Amino acid sequence: SYSNAVAMKEDLLEEGYEIFKLWQTSQGRYWVSGRTPPLYIDNQLFSEWVDRMCWLGYVNDCMFDGWGMLVENPGDDDDDDDENDPLQFDDLL
Repeated sequence: SYSNAVAMKEDLLEEGYEIFKLWQTSQGRYWVSGRTPPLYIDNQLFSEWVDRMCWLGYVNDCMFDGWGMLVENPGDDDDDDDENDPLQFDDLL
């Protein structure tokens, strides 16, 4: 419902997300689209983030449909050990 989508949007804003838009599809579903501020993340933090998004979806009677990721290689000019560089994570809802 619209009120659930608004509640989800508000919860995401409280978490520091940038919200791009809230809209209704031709099938009557409401969508909230946004992203986090840039995050450094590892497997454990990513798993915790997914759990959090699913929990917010549950408490707002919404469905978490996935994410996107922007990967950058910060400070790569100092060594050749790319596999240990942190990932820059940007999610899209």
